[in-house]
Amino acid sequence: MRALTIATLLLVAVSMALSLAHALELPGKLRLKEATYRSVQAIYYPGFTIGGFAEIGGIIALAVLLYLTPYPSARFWWTLAALVSLLAEHATYWLVTHPVNNFWVQDTVLPKSAATFFQCSLESRPATG
Repeated sequence: MRALTIATLLLVAVSMALSLAHALELPGKLRLKEATYRSVQAIYYPGFTIGGFAEIGGIIALAVLLYLTPYPSARFWWTLAALVSLLAEHATYWLVTHPVNNFWVQDTVLPKSAATFFQCSLESRPATG
């Protein structure tokens, strides 16, 4: 159980680090002209696309950890709170951030993995790159 707890912490830490990086870069990005913003934005996709798998891994690991944690304990409730928070973060990404990202990359040539990722939305986007 200790190994699962450590692995879960690492996955959630990577997930939260990516979200924090986005939040901290926003003030600087808001000062950029549109052309500069578009060219700078594309440099993030390879790393953030790969790092995004930590979110799915964190959700799965937290769900398994929650299942293995005794119900009436404080640890159970903290693990549940962490799982709900990570699910809310993930939902916020798909409902708010992903559509905005799709707008900004619609005319950008992306690597195949990034193009595949950005096709995962309600709006269709032709594959490029």
